[in-house]
Amino acid sequence: MAERPSPHDSSRPADATASTSPHVAGIDDLIGWLQRRRESHPTSPLAELIDQASLSTSGLVELAAVDLIGQRRRGQQVVVEDYLKQFPQLAESESDVLDLIDAELCVRRERGEDCDASRFRDRFPELADSIEQLIHLEPGPREIHAGDSLEWDQSVVQREMTVAAGQPSGGQPVSETRSDDSIDVPIPIKPPEWIVGARCIATVQLQRGRCWLVKGRDTERNDTVAMKIIPLPARLGRTERTRILDLCERTSSVAHPSWVAPRIAAINNEHLAVVRPWIFGESFASRPPGANQVQRLEMLVRVAFALAAAHRIGATHGSVKRENAIIDHQSRVNLIDTASGVACWAEPHATWAHELSKSLPDRIRRDTIGLVAMIALECLESPDRIASTWIPQLTDGIDFSRNDACASIGEALQSCLDRKPVERSWWQRVMRP
Repeated sequence: MAERPSPHDSSRPADATASTSPHVAGIDDLIGWLQRRRESHPTSPLAELIDQASLSTSGLVELAAVDLIGQRRRGQQVVVEDYLKQFPQLAESESDVLDLIDAELCVRRERGEDCDASRFRDRFPELADSIEQLIHLEPGPREIHAGDSLEWDQSVVQREMTVAAGQPSGGQPVSETRSDDSIDVPIPIKPPEWIVGARCIATVQLQRGRCWLVKGRDTERNDTVAMKIIPLPARLGRTERTRILDLCERTSSVAHPSWVAPRIAAINNEHLAVVRPWIFGESFASRPPGANQVQRLEMLVRVAFALAAAHRIGATHGSVKRENAIIDHQSRVNLIDTASGVACWAEPHATWAHELSKSLPDRIRRDTIGLVAMIALECLESPDRIASTWIPQLTDGIDFSRNDACASIGEALQSCLDRKPVERSWWQRVMRP
């Protein structure tokens, strides 16, 4: 997972006084240029300020999202529909509309405004399911205090973590010319240039340091990515840093459809940054009414085999728990935040002075314990709790530190699912069409 070079760009932003839009510029230049134009045209529609022909669709949606956020911060009550009227081509793409909805949601949360899901569903009924997954119908953000052991993961960011307000202590909005304009403190690792429209959507202060989650678009693959930045143990030497990046490299080589592999990792200023695909979906920890128990247990079989695929090549996840499993729009389970959970690098587990092969059994053991905990919670929450009797069968005689431990547990769980205990009425209720 070698770091990719930034695309060469020898262009310069056009003079804002000489053109209505820079014709050849990077997205950061465009955002800075738009900020300067907004100073003299604070209420003009975006379509009047830019030359659409000079922008790609991805550049246009990023610029529209940034402008929507900036305008609402300036007190202009613009909404997604305003931009869809100005740029009808964006309405043709569900992904582009969701990007704009996401931008409006972010700035509404930031400003303490109404984010009720029903209002957004009424406005975009054809996207009702996707909107619910963006908003997650859960209690509102809670305050995270220093010392909390909360892990960073996508679902917690979307449902529980304090959204970065983009406000310094004095209460004035941060200048939008900064690439980290939605971050309340500077991030220690700048997003690579091939991530455009990067903005921090959440930040939290933990006992060991501050964490950030940055969302943007990968221009090389044309998809949405997350960049997670977490603090590392202090006083890391060159050897420890190299081995941490080596482990990130191994996690990127895992071949399993449920394993969300990181694309790039970097260490700077005693922090680790990991970029991975953004998975739109719902956390496995969220149990909707009428959830199919058998289907959920089958998903955990896939998680077990994803971990086994990693362990076979010496890779480990490091933060296996329900919140780090995301069920996407196709009802597939995705294991996110590989090698980027806070617990991965926290003491006393940060024994990176050793060869990775020597630390592998302990790392596998922690992954396996996490898997068993996920299965146990699911079994205990089954309709009649009958599946709780399976737990001893799943782990009997298994050495949690072996690289085939998760595979053995997955096979045992699948075997339990394949047996249909006719005397168990709960199974018949679940399996009945």
